[in-house]
Amino acid sequence: MANVLMILFDGTCGLCQRSVLFVAKHDLQRRFRFVPVQSEAGQALLMHSGLSPDYAKSVVLLRGDRVYLKSSAILHIVRYLRFPLSLGFVFIIVPQRVRDYVYDVIATRRHRVCPANPPELPAIIQERLMTHLNSIQEP
Repeated sequence: MANVLMILFDGTCGLCQRSVLFVAKHDLQRRFRFVPVQSEAGQALLMHSGLSPDYAKSVVLLRGDRVYLKSSAILHIVRYLRFPLSLGFVFIIVPQRVRDYVYDVIATRRHRVCPANPPELPAIIQERLMTHLNSIQEP
């Protein structure tokens, strides 16, 4: 699991679901696993990362022992996508305060702008979706 990157996302958010689908389609090396924060696995990973179990205000990227939130999570996710999408990582040079402000503006409107899809996510995500504790354990 050391090379696996885990994206914790708000499973009730349509924009978040669409973003996860976008990542899955462009993650050619299949590095990412997707974990709804509302799931058993999501709750455990949030607590293990030092975040509140009711944390759903930001995407969370777990890479080994590193925890990335908000715009930093987005940029580190983009970094691992196929070229030319990976070029988006260049925006890491923008001060985090500015990046997170833009992130927060979008995040506060995400439920209004993009209503949630039905609970059934596409197969491309289902095979990498982790919802139970046993799905995140080392083999």
